[in-house]
Amino acid sequence: MLDLREFFHQIEGEAGKSVVYRLTSVRTPPDSQDLERLQQIYPDLDQRLRYFSSIQRLSEWVSSRCAMQDIQEMEVLGFNHSWSFSLSHTKEYALVCAIALPQDHLSWIRIGVDLETPHRKMSDRLITRVFTEAELNLPVSPLVLWTIKEASFKAFQEEGLVLSKIRVTSWDSKFSCAEVSSLLSGASCRVRVFISPNWILSFALYDPSVLVS
Repeated sequence: MLDLREFFHQIEGEAGKSVVYRLTSVRTPPDSQDLERLQQIYPDLDQRLRYFSSIQRLSEWVSSRCAMQDIQEMEVLGFNHSWSFSLSHTKEYALVCAIALPQDHLSWIRIGVDLETPHRKMSDRLITRVFTEAELNLPVSPLVLWTIKEASFKAFQEEGLVLSKIRVTSWDSKFSCAEVSSLLSGASCRVRVFISPNWILSFALYDPSVLVS
């Protein structure tokens, strides 16, 4: 079975760019050292934390921002590249990914990641609202389709875009890969999916200079 390191190594090979990631467990409640660390980054941290309605959501936010800081402190993040970041979290895990963009490369290259636990339940109402009949006929579960759309949504970054306006047009079971398009702009991207007993992870790379066949 493909492990997470091999998954990102394959993405690096396909994209031709360096990819770094940080996957960490969500600590509930947040660790005091994590809060002290974030206080140095966010002077208004106390005010930010008041917006969370539950300790669980607060913990997910803290863990994902600490994972982001871990990546930013890596020596690999040198000054010869700019970086495109994306993050996602569940109740159990927080994930941050970054892809290297050479300084002479246009900044509109973006990534999107989405992380879900396999045991998440989706209501029939939500499935009907978000997916078309053609999408539901693809040989992949609605939850995997959800992560594909969420990752694509983050990569496209289009104003007014919602998941129901994103189409998963094909699924390649051999390579766990989907082709996706936006009904708003016509933009398209390819999404790689990693499925394990612990999580479902989708990684979308949006590069307008590359057309998805």
